[in-house]
Amino acid sequence: MFKGKTVFITGASRGIGKAIALKLAKDGANIVVAAKSVEENPKLGGTIFSAAAEIEAAGGKALAVACDIRNEDQIIEATSFVFTKLKKNNN
Repeated sequence: MFKGKTVFITGASRGIGKAIALKLAKDGANIVVAAKSVEENPKLGGTIFSAAAEIEAAGGKALAVACDIRNEDQIIEATSFVFTKLKKNNN
């Protein structure tokens, strides 16, 4: 169902978001790991980069994108970046 689809998951650097990302990647989806964690917090662990690496190690494709969903400008910038990247990859 998700094979070849691209899924933009916010909060995907850890917890439920990462679990969903890993499951969808195993089902063939390309995952956009969108979260604000670019540096690891020792209390929480995980970053967009470590989550993307874990997804790719499990056989999926991942793109790490820094985005704080509380900031509308960052949402616009992140989605524009992803759409541009996808368009380049499809040409």
